[in-house]
Order: sequence, then C-alpha cells, then structure tokens
Amino acid sequence: MTTLMESAAAAFAEDGFTVIPGVLSEPELARWRAVVRTAVSEEPPSEGHSGPYFLWPRFPSTGHPLHELYAASRVPGLVRELLRPGLTPKRPAFGQIALTLPPHPHSPGGPHIDGLTPTEPDGRPGTFTVLAGVLLTDQRDQDRGNLWVWPGTHLRTGAWLREHGADALASAVPYPPVELGRPVQVTAPAGSLLLAHYLLAHNIGGHFGAAEDERRETVYFRLQAAGHRDRWRQAVTDPLGEFAPVGTSARSWYRGDCHVHSVHSDGELTPDQLIAGARAAGLDFLATTEHNTADAHAVWGKHAGSDPLVILGEEVTTRTGHWLALGLPPGLVVDWRYGVRDDAVDRHLDEVHRVGGLCVAAHPHAPYDSGTFMYPFQGFDAVEVWNGPWTSDVPWQADNEAALAEWGRSLAADIHQGRWRPAVGNSDTHLEGQIGIPHTVVLADELSSGAVLAGIGAGRSWIAASVAVELSFTASAGGRSAGIGDRLDTGDEPAVVRAEVQGVPSGAVSFHTEKGRAHQASLAESGAGTVEWRTSEEESAFVRVEVRYADGRMAALSNPIILG
Repeated sequence: MTTLMESAAAAFAEDGFTVIPGVLSEPELARWRAVVRTAVSEEPPSEGHSGPYFLWPRFPSTGHPLHELYAASRVPGLVRELLRPGLTPKRPAFGQIALTLPPHPHSPGGPHIDGLTPTEPDGRPGTFTVLAGVLLTDQRDQDRGNLWVWPGTHLRTGAWLREHGADALASAVPYPPVELGRPVQVTAPAGSLLLAHYLLAHNIGGHFGAAEDERRETVYFRLQAAGHRDRWRQAVTDPLGEFAPVGTSARSWYRGDCHVHSVHSDGELTPDQLIAGARAAGLDFLATTEHNTADAHAVWGKHAGSDPLVILGEEVTTRTGHWLALGLPPGLVVDWRYGVRDDAVDRHLDEVHRVGGLCVAAHPHAPYDSGTFMYPFQGFDAVEVWNGPWTSDVPWQADNEAALAEWGRSLAADIHQGRWRPAVGNSDTHLEGQIGIPHTVVLADELSSGAVLAGIGAGRSWIAASVAVELSFTASAGGRSAGIGDRLDTGDEPAVVRAEVQGVPSGAVSFHTEKGRAHQASLAESGAGTVEWRTSEEESAFVRVEVRYADGRMAALSNPIILG
C-alpha cells in the first residue's frame, strides 16, 4: 500500500515536481484568496495590463497574514515529509503572489532557474530546496497561466554541476546547457500544492483566455531546508541529497486484522482460506489468535513472509474476560486458567511483554459467558473497542458503543498521566465473509511483525469498517503538524484539526475531546469531504475523530492527536 505522500515523493525524485490535490479546504482557499485580493488592491497592476503580474511580500518576524496562512496550513508539514529525516523547512523570508491576467497568448521559449539574476550580495546563487506553489484558482486546463516545467532536468543539471563545479551555476543564465526534453504544463484544481525542486527547469506560461476570464492566481514560497545555505554546493551537485530516499523505506499505512480464528480452535475456515480472504479484503497483515493454544502455529508458519504478513498470537480466554497476546514466538502458550480474583493476569501480561509481544483487551462488552472484560485496562497495551460489525442481530454481537464509551472516558485521565492505551478494531473472524470487518490501519516503518505491533502500541492507527473507507487526520499549529498518535507542540498557538474522508456517503464526521463531541459536520453524497475545526491546547488536551454512516453505524474512528 502506498500513501499519497509516498507517491508524491517518488514523482518528485524522478520528475523534479509533484502536485498534491486538496491541500487547502474550501474555507482555507477563501481566506487565501481574500488576502491576495487585498494585497493586489493595495498594489494593483496598471490599467489594461495583461500577462504576468507579481508581488513580493516580505515576512517580518510576526504579523503578516500570508505567512500566517502558510504556517497554519498543511504545506510546511508536507514539505517536511519530503525532506530527509532530521531536516525541516526554514521559515520563508518572503512570498510571491503570481498572477496572470488574460489575454496573454504566450508560450515560453525556454526555461530559467531562480536566484541567478540577481545573485546573492556575496555572489553566490540564491539557491533553495523546494519551490512550494499553492494554486488558488482552477488550473486543470492548459494555457491558463499554468507553470511550464521540464521533467527530469533537476537530475541532469545536478550531473552537469558535478562535472563543472557548483560555482558554475551562477553564470549558467538562464539555465545550464543540459538536454531539456519536452515541457509539460502543470494542471491541477484550486487548493492543490505544487512542490518543485530548485534545479527544475521552469517558466510561466500564457493565459489564452478572454479579458473577462478568471485570472491565474498562485502563491509561491521558496523554502530552504535547515542548514541549506551552508551546504548549497553539495545540494546542487547531489540533487536528492536533501530529500528522503525513495524506495528504501517502507514506512506506510498498513491494513490488518489482529483477531481471527481457524479450524484449529472454534473457527470454520482453514488458514489457507483465511489467507485468501485477507487478500480479497485488501489486508496487508493478519494475526492468528486461536483460543488457548499454539497448536496451529506450525500450520500458520508456512505462510511466514507471505502476502499478507502473518503475526502469531493467541486469544487468552480467562474466566472473566478475553485478551489477545500478539507477536508470540512459535509454540508459546499463554495460560488462561484464572479470573480477576486470582491476581494472575499481570504475570501473564509480563510474560508476553518479555518476548516483545503486545497485549490487547478484547471485546470488553461481549454478551456471552466470560466475554465481558472485568480486568482494569492498566497493564494492557491497547483496547479492542470495535469487535466485528458495529451492530448486528447475532447473539454474540459485542456492544461496541459501550466499549468505545468506556475507552473514551478514560482517555483524558490516561493522557494526563502519560500512559494511554490506543484503540484497535478487529473482525474476530470465525465464519466466511467476516475477515476485515473491521480492521486496523497502522502507520508502520515496514511491513513486519515488530514494526506493525510498534505502530499499534504507539497509537499510530485508526479503525476502518472496510477498505472502501479512507481517513487522513492531522493537526497543525505554528508551522508544525502531527498525525494520529502523535503529540503536537502548539507553542500556545491555535491548532487546526483536519479530517479528510472518502467512502462514507452522506456520513457525519465528528471531533471529540475530553469534553465529549466538540464539532460535527456532514459529508456529501459522494462520501468524500474535508472537515476542519480550530481549537487550542487550553481547550483540548487531545482530539480524535469519528466517522459514521448515515444510519449511525461507525465507518472509521481514530486514536487521538495530543495537543501540548
């Protein structure tokens, strides 16, 4: 499974640019356009002007509205994801408001590179790391003032500079003598983000519309990675040196089901059938959790290293509640012959932790004998708040609403005490057609048992009713951003919480804090939408998101983002 940013990073590395749609929501877009409108009204183009028109607002240390919009947006966080680990984009010193007023029937004769005319006062070229362009008007059609780019020229220019030396760049005006190839026009809807490499050949194109057509509006930021000025020669001769390696890291969101049973306990499916079902459901991993036995570990072992990944485990079925032991070595059986009054559970939790495993409180409100969970959550690594379909008429249906409410009530106090337990969701598959309903979506460094369990234990996960549901949940403040399971240092600045959803027609998105439901919005019939809400560290210690179908069933829910 490849995330949007991973696809964007791969395109950036190969082509020198990438476009990420939907970075600004409609309310954000309106605020950006209002700031641009004000700036242009204060410094308007001459009467009857057509073609390009630029403004170059400088950003003081505080107080410029365009920089405030940039800092509160997703742009800095997305650029940070593109950079090599440990690098962050510096605060931009200025922006560029770039307009193209029609009619301007023009095609560029060739490209240029920024920062060469003029150079810096000391003679060095004005290099930077990334050109970030926020598209404020629709540019899905060509010849509407679109930026022209020459794909791959960042790599060819880097090779030329390695041969001739980095200082040759200052005199390579307007662009180094490399093979350019054929240009393309950048096309994208309003609200999209263009990220382009500093060395990429580019130029502004014409606007072939009529005078009454909408002008092209884009705001550009020239961003340097921290320390770029000191290593600019290295950066231009090694064009990908400041960026995260592509293809060497498998950090991604992985979907999996950590509670399944086969014929080796009380299920009706063989391991082979469960593997096939997991593949059909679009899962990347599953955990085998037979009741109180490791007899099937050898059978499941033949699927080691297969697609999907198989994690060995056990459902420990005690007299007063069930729990999942995940990440067990082959053959290890965790004892189940005790209840809450025996004071034995902690000893067995420690046994699992010693072998690097994870302990999950299973279906806390199941309606059958021993199914209701009577142990305190303390000592467990996660809580299965969603077990099987959200609701159904079967007699063994877990009360998922009660489990979610119990977990949610304890969340604020647990976060305050510095040790909270993430929520997970699993199918508890016993029969055909159950696997993956629901499943947990985990951000892991790679698709391995250790990395997946580490992601679950850290709370970098959300729960989906099916693979048709997509969720992105982030928070940003002061140019910093955080994702699910992370802590956002707000710096006492307002935080913008943002959820992007797909696959939930006419659904509802709600944000929850320690005060309960704090904000709710509806989704369109298409099932896709973006919801934003502003809060602060003072108002909210954390924020988590729930997404429900039109009939009230859960479609997705997340672990929290912690503020402060």
